[in-house]
Amino acid sequence: MRKPTLAALALTLAACGGAGNAPAGAQTEAGEAEAGASFVKTQVADFDGHAWHLYVLQVDARDRFIEELAARGIGTSVHFIPLHHLSHYRERYRYKPSDFPEATAAFERIVSLPIYPRMTDADVARVIEAVRDVAREVRS
Repeated sequence: MRKPTLAALALTLAACGGAGNAPAGAQTEAGEAEAGASFVKTQVADFDGHAWHLYVLQVDARDRFIEELAARGIGTSVHFIPLHHLSHYRERYRYKPSDFPEATAAFERIVSLPIYPRMTDADVARVIEAVRDVAREVRS
């Protein structure tokens, strides 16, 4: 599994300037390598015009990662919830997590970092530092 660098995260977030999110991205990936993080940035198709409305990582210990970032004042979200985890599908079709192991595995690892047009350089620096710190803690 490929492990991105914080430099890559910074460059990636910088590339989202068209949506007003560029400053957020440009700095984030620069520090990832130092952290030796055990997470994978979700791959994005290489084309102009990406909306950059989400910045998603796949994290080995997602719940702990989320808790540790929250303790540092960094909010996160989980934007992908497989259908078979929703009550309607569980009840009507009797789906279980084991019925869709790939979707369940992805769900258990995916977390979205803050990214929005008005992120300042200071906001981005806080997110980067928090991700570095948490990556070190989760890794050890």
